[in-house]
Amino acid sequence: MFEVVSVAYADRQKFIQFYKTHREKIKVHRSDLCYLLLNEKEAVAAVKFVRLQNDLWLLRNMLVGADRRNGGIGHRFLTELEVIMSDLKEGSSGLYCFPWSHLTDFYCAHGFSCFSDVDGNVIENRSHQPLHSAITSRYQTYLKRGLKISLCRRDAKILKLVDETVNN
Repeated sequence: MFEVVSVAYADRQKFIQFYKTHREKIKVHRSDLCYLLLNEKEAVAAVKFVRLQNDLWLLRNMLVGADRRNGGIGHRFLTELEVIMSDLKEGSSGLYCFPWSHLTDFYCAHGFSCFSDVDGNVIENRSHQPLHSAITSRYQTYLKRGLKISLCRRDAKILKLVDETVNN
């Protein structure tokens, strides 16, 4: 049975250990919201939401364990996170992510819209809601490093988070 669990800052070592097990490095800050997807108490996927500003969030470091990939775990995880991603406070600048280019369709299937072309250029904003400059600046920095990523935003209400949750 699958279960999404929130990882408090005090318990971040088990979150970090999941990434180490899969040869990935991750830093966790107090303001990050970290989640694990457990299958019978075993961590099979992880993700964190990083607060860039009061009303601006970035989905980062989603990882499905190597032995669980291509089996629908990533889709299941984002579906399970839907409640978290659907309840953003009014006036939010949104939830963004920078998926590897080959994963863009995966995120689009979960309510994200892509705002970059195959060459990494930011394209016309179809929602008529401007892209946040902090995001486009960060995106351009990653492109200059040679990363093959896309710029995606979820325009629906996402992530209603109270400061008490962040400060745990």
